[in-house]
Amino acid sequence: MEQETSALSEHNELARIYEALEMYSDMVDEVKKVVELRDGAGEQMTMDERYRLSIAYKHITGRLRTAYRATVDILPKARTEQIGQLVRTVQEKLKGDILEKCQEVNQHLANQVVTKDEGGVFLLKL
Repeated sequence: MEQETSALSEHNELARIYEALEMYSDMVDEVKKVVELRDGAGEQMTMDERYRLSIAYKHITGRLRTAYRATVDILPKARTEQIGQLVRTVQEKLKGDILEKCQEVNQHLANQVVTKDEGGVFLLKL
């Protein structure tokens, strides 16, 4: 139990550090570990942990969505059909990455007990 608490504290602290450094991919990795530890112990995430989960995934998916929108602007300006096809390939990859991240966060949320309290409302809004 104490070892789990120590690991939980370490992952939470690393997530805070990565957030401050705007290293959101690493932050997601640490938040995932926090969620797994909480799920394994049958516990709900704290308000701070839910907040970090939200921030981490919003930044990751936000950057992917921005990149996808940029490809939408680039596509009509493609000089050749071959370049257009390359842009469409990038679009498909970005779509897949966005879906993957959204499914990933949904899976984490599915394992958390959604209650009618503030935490449950937060998770449903996410």
